[in-house]
Amino acid sequence: MSRAGRRFRTAESGFTLIEAMIAMVILVVGLTAVANLMLVASTSSSVANHMTATTAEASKVMDALKSIHWERLRCTPANSLDADLPAVNTTEAITDNTGALASANLHQAVPGVGLIRTRLRVTEVNGNMKFITVTSESMSAISRGKAAVTFTTMRTCTVMIPDAAGNPRCATACTSL
Repeated sequence: MSRAGRRFRTAESGFTLIEAMIAMVILVVGLTAVANLMLVASTSSSVANHMTATTAEASKVMDALKSIHWERLRCTPANSLDADLPAVNTTEAITDNTGALASANLHQAVPGVGLIRTRLRVTEVNGNMKFITVTSESMSAISRGKAAVTFTTMRTCTVMIPDAAGNPRCATACTSL
């Protein structure tokens, strides 16, 4: 055989065991990073879902409060945003059978999300203005503290009647729950 037809083995004609092990370590580190990225994306998606449900619940309660007649919109205790008062299970129970505000604290089970806790506070600013705050948060372990929303608004008395001295006033002052 001629020299031109022979192949000579050189020192660089394959992978050594060390090179293969280093390539495997790099591959494992890359796959671990991708797996962590998938976990973070899944958690972020779940928290966003909880935040959407929390916002929807707070908005529903705020709309219910806006629809309560001025005279039936009762003031809530000062700690109603911080403490669980007697809880009810649906947002429909925010008012009693007369249409008056009956609860400052609601727990609503939302399908696919879990329990949403909504608290509200109604305070009288002056005789014809009330300040309303609604706070909702998810009670899920994965999103507690991350999925919370607070809405605030003011309500004013638009129908004034004259008092004994002839001064225009709202029909009633803020009564408590």
